[in-house]
Amino acid sequence: MAVLHIKNMVCDRCKMAVQAQIESLGLTPGKIELGEIEIIGELTPNQYVALKENLQKIGFEVIDNSTARTVEKIKNAIVELVHYSQG
Repeated sequence: MAVLHIKNMVCDRCKMAVQAQIESLGLTPGKIELGEIEIIGELTPNQYVALKENLQKIGFEVIDNSTARTVEKIKNAIVELVHYSQG
């Protein structure tokens, strides 16, 4: 299983768009959360590059840097609080 961190995922529609890109490459998506996706099974280097390019075409970015991942997690937590809180 591969876990990738994705920049610019801010809503449920983003999750659906990312899922469609994963499936278009013949990959099996696991859990898809704001900013993080799981891919079931092996992700070959060619599949990784193709997924990264496809996501970039629709406005997302795979985050390889740990500092950028932390920043994106904080941003996603704020988005969830603002958009999905009951208050």
